[in-house]
Amino acid sequence: MQLPLFDDPSPLVSAFEHSNLRLGTASWNYPGWRGLVYEQPGLRAYASHPLFRCVALIGRGYPLSYEVRQPLVCSAAELTQAWNIFPGMDWPQPECGPLRVIRWTLRPRAPQGDWNLKTAARRYLPFAAIRDPDPETRSRVAAQVLAWLDLALPVWVLVNNKAEGCAPLTLQLLSEELKARSQPK
Repeated sequence: MQLPLFDDPSPLVSAFEHSNLRLGTASWNYPGWRGLVYEQPGLRAYASHPLFRCVALIGRGYPLSYEVRQPLVCSAAELTQAWNIFPGMDWPQPECGPLRVIRWTLRPRAPQGDWNLKTAARRYLPFAAIRDPDPETRSRVAAQVLAWLDLALPVWVLVNNKAEGCAPLTLQLLSEELKARSQPK
């Protein structure tokens, strides 16, 4: 059984009716997502959710992003054009190529001392809640996504659980930010 991640995900869909925006996560199978995204984990349950349109996979040692509703794969070579949000990475990063990808892996500033993927995983397991909100990064991502969409560029945003603690909930907050920023003032 598919569970709704949001009370009403249609505002995100209706706010971005063009096909240029894809939101997704780094993988799709985490015990902490049970009851939040699905009852039984799996790519089919993940792909059936209206918010998730892509997923980051690791295949043969190379990162891939896969469009979950159409046979479209973004290769490792195309991902070299990605903005990577990770401690020590410059912001913004150079823009080139026809596809814009934002990979939000870790928050840029550590919430505690030594900060890397392993310490984030220990802090955030089982990835069922936002543990360290990062509204500054979320706001910057939303602004950049909307700027690229205004240029009619395809945009993929892939969020890792280690960004704030739970990638689906980070995407929920990001979608709310995108909706709020896209409303006429």
